[in-house]
Amino acid sequence: MPVSPIIKALCLALVALTVLAVPAVSHAAQIRRGDRVEVGADEIVDDTLIALAQAVVIKGHVRGDAVAFARSVTVEGTIDGNLMTAAERVDIRGTVHGNVITAGQDVEVGASMGAQLYAAGQRVNVGPAVDLRGDAMLTGNEIEIAGTIGRDVYAMGDHVDVNATTERDLVIGGPDLRVGGTASVGRDLTAKVGEAEDVVVDGGASVRGTTSVQVGALADDNRYDDLSFYAWQLLTIIAGLIFGLVAFALFPGLFRAPQRQTQWLRVVGIGLLALFAIPVGSMVAAVTLVGIPLAMVAMAGYLIALYIGKLVIAAELGRRVLRFPVLEGRRVLWSLLLGLGLVTVLTELPYVGGLFSFIVAVFGFGAVINYLLVGQRSQAPA
Repeated sequence: MPVSPIIKALCLALVALTVLAVPAVSHAAQIRRGDRVEVGADEIVDDTLIALAQAVVIKGHVRGDAVAFARSVTVEGTIDGNLMTAAERVDIRGTVHGNVITAGQDVEVGASMGAQLYAAGQRVNVGPAVDLRGDAMLTGNEIEIAGTIGRDVYAMGDHVDVNATTERDLVIGGPDLRVGGTASVGRDLTAKVGEAEDVVVDGGASVRGTTSVQVGALADDNRYDDLSFYAWQLLTIIAGLIFGLVAFALFPGLFRAPQRQTQWLRVVGIGLLALFAIPVGSMVAAVTLVGIPLAMVAMAGYLIALYIGKLVIAAELGRRVLRFPVLEGRRVLWSLLLGLGLVTVLTELPYVGGLFSFIVAVFGFGAVINYLLVGQRSQAPA
């Protein structure tokens, strides 16, 4: 069932939506509600800001993350952390030192950003004032890109117009693509189109690497156009929340994060080793008739550990965003809910979703195996 680009933005909007019903976390973040929520020009918010209103305006300084859900969101001030927002109209003109994840019908970006930009909407405009140090990943009906992008640009839409300076690669896709005369690409330009005439590269455009036009690269069966894709993601979040709560009730020590860097390094090392060693060992064991049942049991445990590991990482990610000191009581619920939303978004992102999935698998699997090896006692805070 085809859906509009604003529905495509649901995957990004999950980040904001999952934190709307969090009255239990008011001690860990400032939650503001009303017809209009405004952070004044002289105001400083010392923690994470969660805003739910008809209109959200941030003119002051937010020293943590900012999460906003409204009909309109305007950012003119400074956000030290990440900005996550879903609104009918989004206007970002201030400074965001972290990542920007936004979804809306009309998205205007004219800010200085220190990390990544993920934007989805009916119309997405990255203005000439933009100074982005990381990557820009954009999807929508109409996409206009200007400004300076410090790394790669990925943009997919019905109409994409690029006049930006990007330090690395530019990858665009759609039925109507244009690279303007003021555009500058530091490395390669890749255009994914249905027909060769769907892309126009002006003579004044500068491409230091190669220019590749991939004809027929646009698939008709794009999963992001199917409403069932989003319904399935929602079901996986609900299922993960249920299983995560059960796992925490049975094995609370599994959800205690390492407190020292050396412990995290141990988790990563174990995760990398076990992630590949167990499947290889199972294949070797399955060569013999006696080893087949053992291989089947090992692989079943492997898959279960991978899934539980994902829940562990989701809970830890949610805990860190909400700044809970420990996971206990209802904090487990909210941490899991937010963390699962974040993990779902990150692992479904085009191009980089596979990398995020691998990172989650390594950390999660390592945490589970480490818990089984050293037991609950060594997981307690030092």
